[in-house]
Amino acid sequence: MARLNIFPDATFEGLDKIKQVSLVDFGSLFFDGQSLWTKELHEQFHSAFVDNFDETKGASFLEKYKRQVGDQPKPVIRLAAELLFTQQFFTSLSGPKKKIENVKEVLSWCGDDSLPSWIEPAVQKGLAGDQSFNQHRPFHIAWLNEFMLHWHGLDQSRRKTLLNDPWAFADEVREMPFIHGAHQPMREAWLAMIFPKYFENISSRKHKKWITDAFLPKLGIQSTGHIDHDIYLIRKELEKEYGAGFPMYRAEIKAIWDPGADPVTAGEATSDEFEGWIERIKATRRLSGELSEKRQYAEQSRQVLDQVREDKEGWVPALEEAMRYDNPFLESWQTSGKFIKWCKSQPQAARRAIVELVSDGDLAKRCDAFEIALQQLPGAKAARAVTTTSLASFLLLASNSREHFFYRPKYWKRAYQLAGYSRLQPKPSLSQHYLFAREFLTQLIEASKQWESPLEDYLEAQVAVWALLKWEDPPDEFTSADWDALLAFRDAGAGKTKGNHAAAASVQAEEVEEVDEEEAELSGLADKLLIPEEFLDKLRRLIADKRQLIFYGPPGTGKTYIAQHFAGALAGDTSRVELVQFHPSYTYEDFFEGYRPSNQNGNITYELLPGPLKRLAKRADDDPANPYVLVIDEINRGNLSKILGELYFLLEYREKKIALQYGGGQFGLPKNLWIIGTMNTADRSIALIDAALRRRFYFVEFFPDRAPIEGLLRRWIKQHEPEMAWVADAVDFTNSKLNSRHLSIGPSHFMKDGLTEDWVQMIWDHAVIPYIEEHFFGEPDQVEQFRLDRVKKALAAQAVTNEQTAENKADAVDHTQ
Repeated sequence: MARLNIFPDATFEGLDKIKQVSLVDFGSLFFDGQSLWTKELHEQFHSAFVDNFDETKGASFLEKYKRQVGDQPKPVIRLAAELLFTQQFFTSLSGPKKKIENVKEVLSWCGDDSLPSWIEPAVQKGLAGDQSFNQHRPFHIAWLNEFMLHWHGLDQSRRKTLLNDPWAFADEVREMPFIHGAHQPMREAWLAMIFPKYFENISSRKHKKWITDAFLPKLGIQSTGHIDHDIYLIRKELEKEYGAGFPMYRAEIKAIWDPGADPVTAGEATSDEFEGWIERIKATRRLSGELSEKRQYAEQSRQVLDQVREDKEGWVPALEEAMRYDNPFLESWQTSGKFIKWCKSQPQAARRAIVELVSDGDLAKRCDAFEIALQQLPGAKAARAVTTTSLASFLLLASNSREHFFYRPKYWKRAYQLAGYSRLQPKPSLSQHYLFAREFLTQLIEASKQWESPLEDYLEAQVAVWALLKWEDPPDEFTSADWDALLAFRDAGAGKTKGNHAAAASVQAEEVEEVDEEEAELSGLADKLLIPEEFLDKLRRLIADKRQLIFYGPPGTGKTYIAQHFAGALAGDTSRVELVQFHPSYTYEDFFEGYRPSNQNGNITYELLPGPLKRLAKRADDDPANPYVLVIDEINRGNLSKILGELYFLLEYREKKIALQYGGGQFGLPKNLWIIGTMNTADRSIALIDAALRRRFYFVEFFPDRAPIEGLLRRWIKQHEPEMAWVADAVDFTNSKLNSRHLSIGPSHFMKDGLTEDWVQMIWDHAVIPYIEEHFFGEPDQVEQFRLDRVKKALAAQAVTNEQTAENKADAVDHTQ
């Protein structure tokens, strides 16, 4: 069996070094010519560290480690550094920079300040993301030292036998008695570090058992009676399907062996990993920057809240501005809009409700009173606990940004799932929503006291959780492997019911927590469109910020279809959505306003009439509590300078008004009027859109090789016409041959009910080929390779080649055994 191919050679070279030094020549990892892994030095370390075990809270690991070994002779301190390095080597939850910093800190206690060159590449990628390697580091190091004393107690012939028999070595490792707890992950990791070709990078005995329970009967393998040997045989069999060196934690494989049937233990395991990721995120510069921004926003909100408390004139518009659509703390702008409308119509009643919520006293009672007060909201039926909790959390956070946090329900639900936290009871109240989340953060903050850099308060804890759920690209401190591991953890937890958290068992429930109207709308739309809900939420945040979006990409990628449905979800009612299409003859008069001929008693006169933008703007201005959306299809086909005129200015400065070309007067674009444009890059490149317009819009790409369109056709076919899966292969193959993202064939050509081979042939002949001919005009030989029969033959040949390559790889692997 080949070693895991997801790790670089430097990782395995480091493991070889550890094995040689610790178990064979008893030399040194860092200092050539030194003998540090000797029985005598391990005994001295035992006296200083194991016999002086420090489990007190309030100090970091390195502070306690220094108290224990910092005054020892230089060789003992050097051994302490190498033991720490070995313990850290396995985990991917501490980055390479942190691992090296920790080791250098220990070496500095004896005046050393350098490490050999092989160290940095060796630790670039950890073997597994197990948080116990951070939380239980002292126990792990103690176990390593005690194993070395045990190893030195064996005679040389026995050690030689064990180094040549991985299964006997595992028995020796597991049979060694040890008095301190929490060492089991290090023991399992040690097997993978010493024999990486035979043992999985799995530190959980429970996971190993799940793997054997799932695959031994499935693959018809007779157990050897040794769990690791069984997994070795399972891997050899599975490599025939998944290729050499695949990870057991790959999503489709883990889905087979992870039963999800033991919620308590599954929840505990997930909780450790969740806290581990939060600890790593806490240490990043990006989190520090985002937290600073949130604190500034909270301070601005506090100033507004002071105006409310003091009943200063103008507090309602000040609060309205603070609760605008792009507020990072609020979940539902519909509820917020209703709340502001209530403040305007009943300012004193609204003010009393706010002041009571943010006063001193029992928090649950204050939340309950606020929820009762909100029943006076216009359309109070929609002001449910799940949405009003977001509103209440904004006001509480403004009152004290250390003791409170922002609440966005769907992300809390995902956080609970990832952390193995219990569910809320059915239809919880506002206070139950908020206090449940607060207890969750309280326990997270308490756990962080064992970290080198604990969480400071509730807002920082919330921002870290938000980052774990929402970051779309890695922070500077993460390697690509770290980021892949985080995404795998995030994906594995999404949508799964986890176990009950012991401290929250009193509020267990099987039902899914209630969601607000907006979330349900986006979630349902994501299911309908077969695109991720996270993508729709990103669109929502972008349009709430600039109020203008453009979807761009080649034809057939669903830009207009998605724009119309997304606009309906944003507006909450399709009557608040209008569609126009630009074309070369479209003018300002068509779009905004202009004089039109009118027959008045037989006389032709000219009347100034509003266009679609002005009409929709009037409706939005009269109804500020609701968003209105204008969808402009083919926005780049019109002469934009001619069509938009002075509207260029208003797109960027919504708070301003300007004089109009016709009729005089002042006009401004309402803040709740949003615009979504679509443009085909095959028709005209985005680069040709002038800079003035580009900076006024956020641009969102729709390409077949990028999310959310990537794989869309395959998802649709799987759901509607599974026997036609080859069509997705044909489209992907054709796009790869076209070798231009802007010329790609979009999936919507084939997303038709009742799709058959005849239909595919007709679509290909009368839509795909004419499109390709247009781009290869005058080059008929180029077009021929894209005929459907030629594409099918090329796919068949490619399948044969892939099969032969897989067989060759398998043969090569067998020869290495």
